[in-house]
Amino acid sequence: MNPPSVGDHILVRCGAGTKRDPQTWKSAFAVRHTPTRLFYRWPRSTHDCGPLRLDCEGKTWCRRTDWMKTKTIRVNEPKPEGVGFKFLHASCCTYRDGIAFPYPIPGPNEKWGPWFEYLYPPGPDALPCAPGRIHIKLNLNVHFAPIGWWPWWVQWAGEISRDWGEVSVRSCRLRRITKKVFWRALRPPFNWGRGATLWKADLWDADLRNADLRGVNLRLADLANADLHGADLRNAELWHANLHNANLRDANLHSANLLSANLWDAKLRNADLRCANLRNADLSNADLRGADLRGADLREADLRDANLANADLGGADRRGLKAAGPSRHSGWERRTHDDKTDVARQG
Repeated sequence: MNPPSVGDHILVRCGAGTKRDPQTWKSAFAVRHTPTRLFYRWPRSTHDCGPLRLDCEGKTWCRRTDWMKTKTIRVNEPKPEGVGFKFLHASCCTYRDGIAFPYPIPGPNEKWGPWFEYLYPPGPDALPCAPGRIHIKLNLNVHFAPIGWWPWWVQWAGEISRDWGEVSVRSCRLRRITKKVFWRALRPPFNWGRGATLWKADLWDADLRNADLRGVNLRLADLANADLHGADLRNAELWHANLHNANLRDANLHSANLLSANLWDAKLRNADLRCANLRNADLSNADLRGADLRGADLREADLRDANLANADLGGADRRGLKAAGPSRHSGWERRTHDDKTDVARQG
């Protein structure tokens, strides 16, 4: 966002803000500015008032007058036209053709970052994904997101073009989404994750109890130690996902794609796995007591050391199933405390 132009309407806050001298806002006009100073003028004044020191974009500018009162001037910020998501790398950048585009983020104790705009925005057209503009996702869709992405909340202004899931804009500002807030947004009543595309999501140790994740795409996601108790994962894409030690008790995984997923030591008690694709999945040492596996594809799955008490395997495809012999994770680290004590006594 550029400094105000000549004649722009601005507001000047006068007063120290005390009970005897409350703050008042007065209408003023921008006169001129240098790289570091801004001059303004009262509507009926014939001389310039100022200068005020220019700070970074979107901030307020302050100086002390001869009467030790603070005068604060604010440029009229763009009026937000909508909200969406931006998926940024840990360096707070996006990349195109190997070139980084940095985004200004909120500072300490700030809710929103400064408004900023693309330097050379194009004219209106019908190409939301064309270069020369800021792309904002209207839903949780990580297509074209950088590796190691994290979502940010975005307010935007100056729409150029849009399609069903993306809008191209001239300016925007960012707000942090913390891990706990993101997890809360995936649970009821918000349910942001329903039908979302979250490839390679970092949801390690996430609290997603009773989350509505129907049709979500979480392939290659890290859900180790996540709490998915009672979650609805029908038709979810979880192939090659890491669900090690995840709590999936009473979860609904009907028709979910768990191809080559890591479910070692997962808690799947009373889970609904009907017609699920568990081909080549690692279910060793998993708790599958009372699980419904009717019609599931268990070809080449590893069920060694799994607890299948009262599990229903009717109609499941068990060709190449590994259900006997030591599991790939067997060893000292897999033994219980009592086993280790017995071995110590024998030694």
